Amino acid sequence: MLRILALIAATALASACAHQAAHSPPSNINTIGPNPDAPAAVQQFGQLVGQWSCAGENRAQDGSWTPNPAPARWNWYWVLDGYAVQDVWQPGTSAPNAPLRVGTNVRLYDAKAQHWNIIWGTAAQSYWENITAKWQADGRIVMHMERPKGTFNAHTARITFFNITDDTFDWHYEAAAPGTDVAAESGWRLSAKLFCERIND
Repeated sequence: MLRILALIAATALASACAHQAAHSPPSNINTIGPNPDAPAAVQQFGQLVGQWSCAGENRAQDGSWTPNPAPARWNWYWVLDGYAVQDVWQPGTSAPNAPLRVGTNVRLYDAKAQHWNIIWGTAAQSYWENITAKWQADGRIVMHMERPKGTFNAHTARITFFNITDDTFDWHYEAAAPGTDVAAESGWRLSAKLFCERIND
C-alpha cells in the first residue's frame, strides 16, 4: 500500500512542481467527493478539500518569530476514488528555494486502527516520511512523526490542525529533541505556525 501511495504522491508532486510558479491547483480539484463506501472518518481531513492561502511564521533558536515572506498555497483534493485525501503544499514564490520546497501528503484512513497513515515528501527529498494522525474529541487533528537527522536536526514532530471551521484553520508544528519525554508538554517546542483561509473562487 505504501508503494501505491508513494506512486500517487510522486505523480502529484511532479505536477505541482511544474505548476508551482503559477500556483495552479490540480485540474480535478473538488470534482469528486468521498466514496460512499469509505469510512465516515475520511471527512476528518476531507473537510479541508479545496484551496487555501496560508500565512506563516517560523521561530528562531533565540525564540523570535519571523513571518514567511509570502502566503503559501495549500491545495487539497480527493484521490483513490474518494478513499483518501492528497494535498500539495506550495510556498510563496518569494520564499528561498521555493520550487524545491513544494511538497505533498497522501492521507489514508485506517478504520481498524482508527488513525490516519500519511506519507510526506518534497521536491528536495529522495525519500518519503511516514506520519500517523488521530482525531481528538475536541476537534483537533494531531499528527506524529520521527525525523532522522538530515534536512533538519533529528527530532520527534507533533503537528496539530485546530480551530477548524469551514473557511479557516490553524496549524502548529512542534518539535521534541531525541530523548525528550514527549508525554510532558514541557518537552515540546513550538517552531512553526500557520493560519489558513479558504480561497473561494
